[in-house]
Amino acid sequence: MRTLKLNGKLIQISSSNHEVRVDKLAFGNLFWLFLGFCLVGYIFETLIAFLEFGSFQSKAGLIYGPFSQIYGIGALLSVLLYRFVRNSTHLAKFLFYSATGSIFEFSAGVLHENILGSYSWDYSSHVLSFGTGRTDILYSLVWGLSAMLIVYKVYPMVCRIYDSVGRRTTSLATLVFCTLLSADMLVKSLAVARYSEKHYGEPPSTSIEAFMDLQFPDDFMERIYPTMLFLER
Repeated sequence: MRTLKLNGKLIQISSSNHEVRVDKLAFGNLFWLFLGFCLVGYIFETLIAFLEFGSFQSKAGLIYGPFSQIYGIGALLSVLLYRFVRNSTHLAKFLFYSATGSIFEFSAGVLHENILGSYSWDYSSHVLSFGTGRTDILYSLVWGLSAMLIVYKVYPMVCRIYDSVGRRTTSLATLVFCTLLSADMLVKSLAVARYSEKHYGEPPSTSIEAFMDLQFPDDFMERIYPTMLFLER
């Protein structure tokens, strides 16, 4: 154990490399964890789709690049919520992460439907689905296992790698990739919002929306988001 001064108080911090260290919740560490799991999520979803349908299809969450941001956000939540279960048993941690993962996936589905009038996943046909098909028991277990792997293995490894590289290099790389990813997420938000509006027959009302129509036509959006289906109004 060692001590760290936070807000004028000395607190004890575990120096173990096998768990999340609260003194390592730095932006750079968290960002690379997020980016890594955006990529891991894309690969995972692509493989699941191939096993289910026998063909490869786009499972990208963003317009540019093989990224699925919902998995990146899930990885961040695993680390940020760890302090609430730090002193719990492994079983309690697993159950906690399984539950919070399901809540997160359910909430993301609700927001998707209510904001965009569409949905990109539906587990209603699964035997173990719940939450009106927005999640299921199997994915809850995946969330739980993934979170345990992240807090005990992956995030400590990310911290060690990040610390082993020169500060100037890591800072520059983080700035560049964070800027690019933020731009990608902004473009995705605008393009998907406009895609939804077009589906419901709404004409462009601004020059930005007109540009989105020209730059991201329906056939392009259908290739990027083949599983996005719209609700009936």
